[in-house]
Amino acid sequence: MARKERSGTALGLENTVVFAGAFLTPPVIPGILSATDWPVVMLLIGAVPAAPSAVVMPREGK
Repeated sequence: MARKERSGTALGLENTVVFAGAFLTPPVIPGILSATDWPVVMLLIGAVPAAPSAVVMPREGK
């Protein structure tokens, strides 16, 4: 977690990642949808950001 000296940097990085996700999601959906159906698209949209965050996020108590 960022200390108070780096809170602005952490917020800027977070907003950049959110913008990139919002920018990349709409062009990717038609490609996935052409090969599958909507439930698979929604599952992938939820799983893609969840997998890296499960690996990178620190655990409680560490």
